[in-house]
Amino acid sequence: MKILYIFDSDDTGRRDAGLVLTEWAKEHGHELVMRRAAELKPCLGCFGCWIRTPGTCVIPGDEGMSFVESMYRVDLVILAGETPYGSFSVPIKTILDRAIPLLLPFFRKYRSEMHHVPRYPRLPRMLSLSFGDASEREDATHLDVMRSFCDNISCVRQKRVYRYRENRSEMLTWLGEELDA
Repeated sequence: MKILYIFDSDDTGRRDAGLVLTEWAKEHGHELVMRRAAELKPCLGCFGCWIRTPGTCVIPGDEGMSFVESMYRVDLVILAGETPYGSFSVPIKTILDRAIPLLLPFFRKYRSEMHHVPRYPRLPRMLSLSFGDASEREDATHLDVMRSFCDNISCVRQKRVYRYRENRSEMLTWLGEELDA
């Protein structure tokens, strides 16, 4: 399995979690790539990636398309960051917004809702690894947000929120439960 670990800051916790995942991946014969969320320009909402240059973002001069290409070449993406008010941190949210080229401008019914059709036959599984403090309500909101994103790209929904607390075995138990779903 190929795994992309995207983290939002150079905080020690994000790095520690990445090292735990790297060891786990090696032990299980997986390939893991760690990338820090870059300073990306925000999505313009112009849909040029659908109309003018299908599948390619029209925003020049940053790593936006590099992240998109990384995402469709892996089996699992782990988004590691703060979850303010139950949402994503700005760097992670910007990457997700810029991932619109992974979808087509057509609609289909999925889980009784209208969603865009995926551009590729298979998109990666997505998991959110949360950092920092949050209330139960914020965690519930974040799980809803993450599940909605999973629905949008037609991947398996995340089962539960996990907040990294520097506990290796706890994090790997969570990861195993999610991957078994």
